[in-house]
Amino acid sequence: MGESLKRRLVAGCVVLGVILALLVAGCGSKKEPAATLPAKGQVEVIRLPGGDWGYPTPYAHYSRGPGYYKMNLVFDSLLEKDEKGLIPWLAEKWEISPDGKTYTFCLRQGVKWHDGQPFTAKDVAFTLDYARRFPPVWGFDASIIQKVEVLDPHKVKVELTQPMATFLEKMSKLAIIPEHIWKGVNDPYNFTKPEAVIGTGPYKLTDYSKEHGTYKFEANPDFWGPKPRVKTLEFIPVSNELVAFEQGQIAMATVPPDILPRFQNKPEFKVVRQPGFWGYEMLFNLRKNPALALREVRQAIAYAIDRKELVEKLARGAALPGNPGILPPDHIWYNPNVPQYEYDPGKAKELLEKAGFKYLDGDGIRKDEKGRRLSFQLLISGGEARMAELIQQRLREVGIEVKVVSADTKVRDARVKKGTLR
Repeated sequence: MGESLKRRLVAGCVVLGVILALLVAGCGSKKEPAATLPAKGQVEVIRLPGGDWGYPTPYAHYSRGPGYYKMNLVFDSLLEKDEKGLIPWLAEKWEISPDGKTYTFCLRQGVKWHDGQPFTAKDVAFTLDYARRFPPVWGFDASIIQKVEVLDPHKVKVELTQPMATFLEKMSKLAIIPEHIWKGVNDPYNFTKPEAVIGTGPYKLTDYSKEHGTYKFEANPDFWGPKPRVKTLEFIPVSNELVAFEQGQIAMATVPPDILPRFQNKPEFKVVRQPGFWGYEMLFNLRKNPALALREVRQAIAYAIDRKELVEKLARGAALPGNPGILPPDHIWYNPNVPQYEYDPGKAKELLEKAGFKYLDGDGIRKDEKGRRLSFQLLISGGEARMAELIQQRLREVGIEVKVVSADTKVRDARVKKGTLR
């Protein structure tokens, strides 16, 4: 938060620490197990909780939620990531020019699309050019690319307008699409024909129901890379994830910390603590409320919110306080030296007075010498009401009024993009 927070034009603000999900895998009943994962060998079927997250193409999956990861089962990128960082994937190796503006990728040979057509450098060049005209859902920005040149069937050169330190990172998230299928598609966001999910990835989509939120992925027998251990992945709708897990309908569930003891120290279950790569941000709309354009006001908000309290009361301690530098401690680029804003309501009050909000009205809300009250609207979606309540309480204590506006997730996201609350 505070000065290091991105100054994005959005409609509201939400903040919390980085959640560390506690996952339990196994079979919790004497019924037929949804899956068992032996130490070695293949597994026929694993069933996981479903829900509709869009058609798993780079352009038709939903921007929020696990739609991207389902798409990743079907499509490959030039680079991937393991625990230590970027690794070769469709590109076996790459070279960077001394000026940092030219990248040459040497592609893996023998790779085929799901329909049997060969993967070549032309597909990579086409994907980058296509992304200029139609930005993928995941948000790849191709404006930095000045020129793409196919050097031979398995080598492509990409020239940038200027050096970009995160270019390889961005390329690891860009799904490569087949030119022979997409070259005539002028509305990729609504392209949901069966051929739209032809990729080079480890799985093929064999069934999808938008209405029921079900997906079925089957292992690609011709996949160029490591052989998938699970032959079939099924995502099925469940009304209660934990109940479905205990009844053996699904193989994995996210478990609240207060329920975790039911599964600990039992051989049929495996508890996994997921790294904290996900969290809430507080986003300020500087145009809708001029007070937010004042650095002291934003810093005061940072000091007034007790992030440790949010972790304890909302996540039962199974989280980390949000990092003012945006990136969580588990991230490879985490910087522990960014300025911190520990909970300090006294400091928050000092900053608000410095910003000109020295007076209190009859309700205890701060105002400036012109009588303008320090009041904001906070846009949230489902499941964030308790968090909003705690934020509201803490900001009220330093003289800031917060009015909570609620909407479902899709509506909230659309309003954030437009910079409006209604």
